[in-house]
Amino acid sequence: MKTQFKILLTFILLGCFSFMSGLLKSDKQIVSAKVSMNILCEECIKDLKQNLYEGKNFAFYAKTKDWVKSISKTSSNNLITYKIDVKNPLFKNKNNFYFDENFEIFFMPSSYQLPMLSIDDLSITEDTISQAIAIRNEISELKSLNYSNLSGWEIETSDAIAYIGKAELNQRISKFKKIIVNLDEKNTKLPILDLRYQQGYVLIK
Repeated sequence: MKTQFKILLTFILLGCFSFMSGLLKSDKQIVSAKVSMNILCEECIKDLKQNLYEGKNFAFYAKTKDWVKSISKTSSNNLITYKIDVKNPLFKNKNNFYFDENFEIFFMPSSYQLPMLSIDDLSITEDTISQAIAIRNEISELKSLNYSNLSGWEIETSDAIAYIGKAELNQRISKFKKIIVNLDEKNTKLPILDLRYQQGYVLIK
């Protein structure tokens, strides 16, 4: 369902921005812009629209924006079309900057309720990137995700905090989901689970 929603949202934004940003008409050319994004950023659209209307060097301006992933330009007769891809924020850090799918940090003018990610630069590898994205996709109520080379991944949801380590993550995430269903909702403190055991788990009080 999430994938379908993102695709639908992207198509809606493409249509809306082409229509709303209007076409810059003159005797010689028409200029339009289409924006593709996975998460709505009204401030981004407003920013690009304003520059497009002002008639400045739009491609150069768009490239200066930290949240622009790519921009391409096509020309046909008196029509110029720009296609802009906006970066997809997956996590945020403690300074409210965002991580994209390559764990590159960037600024975005909109504020999103995304999981907080804490990981040092030296720990960012293809493996840790793919692991973090997999954890995010599997745990819908994820609030924060922390990584250390010593203990691996620590996850926090509204139900519990859990240490899941570095190995057998799929099995440990499945175990986590089963455990939190049976946790006592009357607990005032978040239970802390250590799932880095082949047999069972440890509940830290």
